[in-house]
Amino acid sequence: MTAERVSLADIFRSPAFWGVTLIGVGIIPRWYFISQWLPSYLTQAWQMPYDQTLGNKLTIIYFAQDLGLWVSGAWYGGWQKRVSILRSRKIVIVGSYLLMMSILFLPQITSVTSGLVLLCAYVFGLAAWQANQQAFKQDIAARRVATVAALVGFAETGFSAFLVQKVGEITQQSGGYNAIFGLLAVFFTVSLAALFFLLRPKWLEIK
Repeated sequence: MTAERVSLADIFRSPAFWGVTLIGVGIIPRWYFISQWLPSYLTQAWQMPYDQTLGNKLTIIYFAQDLGLWVSGAWYGGWQKRVSILRSRKIVIVGSYLLMMSILFLPQITSVTSGLVLLCAYVFGLAAWQANQQAFKQDIAARRVATVAALVGFAETGFSAFLVQKVGEITQQSGGYNAIFGLLAVFFTVSLAALFFLLRPKWLEIK
């Protein structure tokens, strides 16, 4: 989209816009699971007391989130010296996806320490992916970045609100979080497909 004046219709016709939106819908709600449901998961699934022990475990997990944001920048910078910007982002996101899929192994884990490692890997990958996903918003329409960010954010927030409510219903019906982990994996995979099918150089304004 290189025209000086970019309309809303131009944005909606852009495959890249729908790619970034699909990725956001698949990724951002997972932060709500970490912030809203993770304490409940730890106390219910791992029988962890709701005290400082829980707080210590959550601190470690949330630090992994910060680490993912920091490291992903360095990781991207290292690749960007050898390949294009778009390919660098995709390499980082694929690596992040593999880390995030570790959440599928949580139901088989019996050790709290092992479970903590998997959750840290999941959150690390999620943060690394998000850092790169946010960068794509400026590459759809350089003159309408705020508009694109607002539209994508609206879709992310709306779907997140719906999903957060459904998480409670699903856990009650299934008697646990296993179905939620499978659902998360499906969303991640859909987001990865959107990355490769809809975010292509001809539809992006990457310099």
